[in-house]
Amino acid sequence: MEEIFVQPAELESARALWKKVATENDWDSDPFYVQVWVDDTGLVKDSVSFKGMDHDIFLPAEEDEKEEY
Repeated sequence: MEEIFVQPAELESARALWKKVATENDWDSDPFYVQVWVDDTGLVKDSVSFKGMDHDIFLPAEEDEKEEY
């Protein structure tokens, strides 16, 4: 499996967003984990989290997800 670089500030921004959603909906936990799709430069292009995650997951963004909109 290839190693995927994620810019730390990008990861923490995604984590903060989903932690807020989790807190508002009573499924927050500590530590809190996210799944992120990352482009070649380490920018997070999409993210998700769900109740019960036990580790962060990093996936490469698909080509059509790498474009800025």
